[in-house]
Amino acid sequence: MRKFKTLSQQVTRPGYSSDSQFACRHCGKRYRWKSTLRRHEQVECGGKEPKYRCPICPYRAKQKGHLSVHQLESFEIQTDEKRFKCPKCTKSYKHKPNLIRHVKYECDGIAHFTCPVCSKAYTQRTSVRQHLRSRHPNCGLVY
Repeated sequence: MRKFKTLSQQVTRPGYSSDSQFACRHCGKRYRWKSTLRRHEQVECGGKEPKYRCPICPYRAKQKGHLSVHQLESFEIQTDEKRFKCPKCTKSYKHKPNLIRHVKYECDGIAHFTCPVCSKAYTQRTSVRQHLRSRHPNCGLVY
């Protein structure tokens, strides 16, 4: 829901209706915002046939994300494919920046980050921050 400072801003803002006057022409569902109705009609309703089918049950979805949520909640199936595979080891990632970080700092096994207090070495900067918080909470360093 959009945030406004005052109620008068809601009433005077174009595309807003306090009584949910914007109705879907396909299913009749009502919305306060014209933009929300538009998204509903384009994505959820719109008279289009769902193009994503569950391979286990009759469930069908118009959005791939909805099918993924259905499979995870109904059958505990994790559908997110880890497409970015490390060329040096067996690890794989859903997001390319995570693979890049892994190859740059972790895969070679070299600890690039060290604790400024005790010199303990880590492969990730966040691990040093966590170490400082837990092992040296009163060291005076900002982490």
